[in-house]
Amino acid sequence: MNIASSLHVLMEMPRWLRLFAADEEGDCLEFADKLYIGPSIRNRKDRIVSRVKQGKMILSLYCITKAKNSIDLYDIYNYHELRQSYYQKHPVTVIGLAGSKEEAIGIVAHMIQKLI
Repeated sequence: MNIASSLHVLMEMPRWLRLFAADEEGDCLEFADKLYIGPSIRNRKDRIVSRVKQGKMILSLYCITKAKNSIDLYDIYNYHELRQSYYQKHPVTVIGLAGSKEEAIGIVAHMIQKLI
């Protein structure tokens, strides 16, 4: 497949799907050395991290990051939100991954309990 046909395929994609195409500006996500993983995705951790680094679509994934503001401790993002162009210019460091928002909240609660 040459570049012209690749570009043509990309342009035929719906806008929401183009957001998940491999980014050309670099990685928008960095991973912490110690990564908290939710139980629902624990056995697929390596595959999920690999897919995230490749910019591939993952249907249900929530990323826990340190908060961007000074008031909060952590932020929980849907993986799809972190694929937006803003985060390519302002990368975040992921410190946890979860299969659902409820699971991400549980991981954050565990992380806060470890701080206390």
